[in-house]
Amino acid sequence: MKYYKKSTLFLSKENDNIICLACQRKCLIKNKASGACGVRINIDGQLYVPWGYFSSLNIDPIEKKPLYHFLPGSKTLSFGMYGCNFFCLYCQNWQISQIKNNEINLSKNFYKYKDITPVDFHKIMIENDIMIAVSTYNEPTVTIEWAYDIFSNLKMKNINFKTGFISNGYLSKEAFDFILPVLDFIKIDIKVFNYHKFNKLTGANFDLFLDSVKYITSKYIHVEFVNLIVEEFNDDEKDFNLMVDFILSISNEIPLHLTAFHPDYNMLDKKNTSPLVIEKLIDIARKKGLKYVYGGNYISSYSDTLCPSCGKVIIQRGYMSVIKNDVYINNSKGFCPYCKYEVYGVWC
Repeated sequence: MKYYKKSTLFLSKENDNIICLACQRKCLIKNKASGACGVRINIDGQLYVPWGYFSSLNIDPIEKKPLYHFLPGSKTLSFGMYGCNFFCLYCQNWQISQIKNNEINLSKNFYKYKDITPVDFHKIMIENDIMIAVSTYNEPTVTIEWAYDIFSNLKMKNINFKTGFISNGYLSKEAFDFILPVLDFIKIDIKVFNYHKFNKLTGANFDLFLDSVKYITSKYIHVEFVNLIVEEFNDDEKDFNLMVDFILSISNEIPLHLTAFHPDYNMLDKKNTSPLVIEKLIDIARKKGLKYVYGGNYISSYSDTLCPSCGKVIIQRGYMSVIKNDVYINNSKGFCPYCKYEVYGVWC
């Protein structure tokens, strides 16, 4: 079956039913059906998963992810497939992620499958002098086997290649343990820190999401958080304070990006988020003790990295770009050039 391969991330049940282990949904998939993501399929008691194509392939700056503390200013080769285990009402990539809810055209002709192999992927990176590969655009968890094959091939060619997930963080322990040996970073999108709003927005379980985040952040891997701020939806200061407290319970060094919303998909009734709302929340998070809090999706000095110790600008950014990077590197660690404070991140 073209564009699919067999996976071992499942449990067999009676009558050829299986339980998929990719994400926290743990979908019970009947024969000839798919999980909630629409792309992980049960055929006669065997799990078949996406492989060998891309829906999107672009050279992006790492700041676009957004990721600010992992090799700033680097290029990434970013790829996506189809499918997602969330059903976010404001999804900006809904044409490729919401394949079960796509109201334009559910026929196979709508989906453009572009052939590629892990070997091809490596060749593109070499030709364009790129050292970072990123699974993004759709949710990488539902196509995790494809990412594993790409990432493991790259690292077999050159251990200095870096790899990452731009994810909603809803991975199962089994899936994260599977990808962890070939994964260098993960950006986790905290949609909203409220049980009922989280369920309404994503169709997923908030408590299981928190369990996943706790597990992921217990491992030795670079992590950054993103929270897309939608006015009159998830900008409530009480919920926001709870989210900051949760992050602080893990670490005060994990960067938090607060990004501005624009209307999309099934949330067209909301307005563009005001930078003033973003910046008010940034100030709250910084005062509570988070060391690295940023504003995104608009041009602002709030995208600069400040030294948590002396307060000076050590990385100045433009829109999804780096203007100046003064981080001092010594023994693979990054330091403020002014006061020698060690700055969280991967710098070389």
